[in-house]
Amino acid sequence: MNANTMMPKEYLSANDVHDSKGKSISLAATITGLRKVTVGTDNDERWALTFKGTDRKLTLNKTNLSVLIELYGAETDDWTDKSISLYGATTQYQGKNVKAIRVGEPVVGAPDLVAVEHFDPDDEIPV
Repeated sequence: MNANTMMPKEYLSANDVHDSKGKSISLAATITGLRKVTVGTDNDERWALTFKGTDRKLTLNKTNLSVLIELYGAETDDWTDKSISLYGATTQYQGKNVKAIRVGEPVVGAPDLVAVEHFDPDDEIPV
């Protein structure tokens, strides 16, 4: 069992779009909506995409927002039921290269984004 799947996570992270060796992977996702969320210890308000098949959300940054506008226009109501890909990338943050999630055009053959398995305390833990 992958220890990263033991606790439910509300938001997608860069680890979800990178394999265990750090290589980028693409996932197919269908947008179901957009909602305002509060994140972090500073209670920052941000916008987040919601997706078909999972309760996990993707908080938007300027880069991903710009891509969505380019793909589907500035009217966010038009984004519902649109397909996108989520893929791994790297970006500069505080002078360091870090993993990131990027959105893009749908990728033919990419596996679907699915809900991450959550740890069930009744499950036997493998030894």
